[in-house]
Amino acid sequence: MIKRLGLSLTLVLIFSAFSAPAFAVPFSFEYNDTILSTSITGLGLSAGQAVKITMTLDNGNLTNLAQTWNATHLQSVTFDFNNGGLVTTFNAPFDGGLGFTTGNFMTDGTGALTSSPTDWGDAQATTDFTTTGSGALLSWNLNGGNPVYFEFPPGGLGASSRVSLTNVTGNTSADNWSPAASTVPEPSTMLLFGTGVLGLMGYSWRRKHQEVKA
Repeated sequence: MIKRLGLSLTLVLIFSAFSAPAFAVPFSFEYNDTILSTSITGLGLSAGQAVKITMTLDNGNLTNLAQTWNATHLQSVTFDFNNGGLVTTFNAPFDGGLGFTTGNFMTDGTGALTSSPTDWGDAQATTDFTTTGSGALLSWNLNGGNPVYFEFPPGGLGASSRVSLTNVTGNTSADNWSPAASTVPEPSTMLLFGTGVLGLMGYSWRRKHQEVKA
């Protein structure tokens, strides 16, 4: 009875590994640059400081091989200026949708990035972000221009404060974006499968051991 129970449990684990639902895996791409100029005050930002922009996307697939991510797949955009001096994350649905959505992230069969957006941006963010700054109305835009991050006065009236980058075309070039490895978790199905295999091996060893004793 115990032998049959052990075998049944092992078969269930193996079956679960193959029948477990597959969940989409989000992927992130990073772009690094330096500040060219900034008119945002009170946060210690200045020319020459580091900038990291991270985009996280989810197109419903489990792989980054031969994939396309368009603007509807964008989950979040994080701007990190001066290694944490100012960090702002914009989150979907981006106040009802992005204002600029030209171009895609695309990879080839090896997972190498072959294309990046030419103009993505949120023209008026009021509720879809978290920030270490003080802006109540923010905007971001990646279109190959120097300004990428904007902070508007209350009500959106008047000139914006902004951060401009050094590399004018860098953020629209696939060569300057790199996949973030930390966004590719180990699939849970592999863990279940491994558990099933180990259970089967343990059951076989125990059966042989009992036969030798007999």
